[in-house]
Amino acid sequence: LRWQAGEPWSGWVGYTWSEAKDQFDGFSAPRSWNQLHSVFTGVSWSRMPWQLSVNLLGHSGWRRNAFEPAPTAGGGAGLILSPRNSESWRPFVSLDLRATWRRPLRRGAVRVYGEIINAANRSNPCCEQVSVSPDGALISEQRNWLPRYALVGAAWELP
Repeated sequence: LRWQAGEPWSGWVGYTWSEAKDQFDGFSAPRSWNQLHSVFTGVSWSRMPWQLSVNLLGHSGWRRNAFEPAPTAGGGAGLILSPRNSESWRPFVSLDLRATWRRPLRRGAVRVYGEIINAANRSNPCCEQVSVSPDGALISEQRNWLPRYALVGAAWELP
């Protein structure tokens, strides 16, 4: 849905439901990047030569394999895995900010912009690395994807 209140404000909101599964011999499982629910919303203010916008995006957690430590017959450490991608990471929300300055030229226009993606620096868990300590204990380290970052750029718009 898009909302245009007239100059200088506009806004939008959207929702997506999607499901991606892998088919195996006798069963199916959600793909790791499956995000069942996704929502986005934003607002923009434009007054030449400036445009400022704020976006809020969120999605249900990506799928993952859960595991639990289990002792092995030799006294070491092992893993018991849950069924493939039967668990999920926690939901993720990102706040993105953008400022654009545009100047018309004789041929086209130049646009300079700056963005801050994931401005609140929320972690987006995606994966887990498991290792064994020197004493044989399992160590699990969660990894995150898409930290906060800034982007600056320029573009020449051709007529």
